[in-house]
Amino acid sequence: MSLQLTARTALNPVASGAPQLIGQHMISGKSIRYSEQTITNDGFWPDVVCGDFERRRALPADMDSDAISAALLAAISEINLQLTRHQATLRAQGYSEADQVPGPRLAGGNNALTETYLAAVFARAKAMLLPEFATVTERDARKDLAERAPDLREQLLAESQQLVRSIKNKHRVGVSMI
Repeated sequence: MSLQLTARTALNPVASGAPQLIGQHMISGKSIRYSEQTITNDGFWPDVVCGDFERRRALPADMDSDAISAALLAAISEINLQLTRHQATLRAQGYSEADQVPGPRLAGGNNALTETYLAAVFARAKAMLLPEFATVTERDARKDLAERAPDLREQLLAESQQLVRSIKNKHRVGVSMI
């Protein structure tokens, strides 16, 4: 597996999941800069743009971009490892990229498989970043987050795992005989 990180940073417009913005500024008047750093994936699963993760998962604007890219890289590696057999099955069926697999598709965008993959990666990466949130949020929010962090982390990891099961065409819960 070969994953690669490339970097650019640019000011991005308002996007769903972003903190409340006025124009391209937070209410505080500070500019929001989303990373355009891209993690090049293994060729089958989609490349991951760090700024997409920041917007979709509403990360604090002051969060360290190196921590974000490291968490995404680790999450991608973990998810890819879990999907090794499924990827081999899809390749054996003639699909060289996840985006080629038939199914529902966003108009002009990703199919359901690639969006589900990204959601699994983003949930796993956010779970990894929860300790970082305490360093970039306000004091009252930090205390609340510290109390909720273990539960929130478990919820995010469970969400990620449920999405991986969905990619593998498995139900949320499985039963097997011991």
